[in-house]
Amino acid sequence: AMTVELGKNNDDNMFITPGDKVDVYITRNRKIAKDQSESVTQLLLGNIRVLAVNDLMLGGGPVMLAKSPTQVQKTLTLEVS
Repeated sequence: AMTVELGKNNDDNMFITPGDKVDVYITRNRKIAKDQSESVTQLLLGNIRVLAVNDLMLGGGPVMLAKSPTQVQKTLTLEVS
């Protein structure tokens, strides 16, 4: 298992629950000239099962997590080998 922190630019309508499958992308800046860079996004992991969202673990009940001022998705624990 591995835990990843969600970036600041999460979609406000994102719903992820334990048991869902997700793709993990990485975005980084790549230098293309002396004073120029571009953002490059690449697939890091595909079709990975979510074991936990914040503190809610798989098997913890049918709870739908939504982004709100009191309940923000910050971390996902993913099943990897």
